[in-house]
Amino acid sequence: MRSMPHIHKERLAAGRVRQLRVFIDKCSIEVFDADGKMSMTNLVFPTTPYNKVSVKGKVKIKIYAIKGNDNEQCD
Repeated sequence: MRSMPHIHKERLAAGRVRQLRVFIDKCSIEVFDADGKMSMTNLVFPTTPYNKVSVKGKVKIKIYAIKGNDNEQCD
């Protein structure tokens, strides 16, 4: 099976989103609104590691590397 990009859109509550926290690892993508109004989890099974994140709009981005077990499997 080939890895393919996927776009997931989520309708947010009315108002401005001040902060989103996005966690990406080998098997999942999780997104949390800092105000606690929205959360989303997707299980993923990529054939190659993710190496790109795209964001639309006027944003500030901070990327942190979280060390973990490099031998973790997505089965």
